[in-house]
Amino acid sequence: MRKFMDLILLLMKNLLQWSKIKGIGFEKEYIYEI
Repeated sequence: MRKFMDLILLLMKNLLQWSKIKGIGFEKEYIYEI
């Protein structure tokens, strides 16, 4: 069970980092649209 919890924590961290990178990309796209 502990390995499963560690895996979820790892995925959450990766998602946060990825969403930050994607968020910057989306902001640029929105600026271009406006």
